[in-house]
Amino acid sequence: MPKVNLRAIDRFEDMLRRNYELVKGGRTYEEVGAAIGRTAKTACTRYHDPLSMTLAELYLLCKANRIDPAEFVGGELRIRGDIE
Repeated sequence: MPKVNLRAIDRFEDMLRRNYELVKGGRTYEEVGAAIGRTAKTACTRYHDPLSMTLAELYLLCKANRIDPAEFVGGELRIRGDIE
């Protein structure tokens, strides 16, 4: 049975996963793993279990994508661009 009322930690984990997915974009896990100094398998594990991501990995992921780590963990990221 699906959870109806997610706990705060579950909502935070879902938000991290969505942010990770947005940052990953079309890159492979090999590319993401190289950016965080880990293997492709670890990069994939971090997607499926974002709460296991270390602060160092989070920092390197954000640095590689020019994102403020506070924005990554502080709310859901949005794609920004010029609106015509």
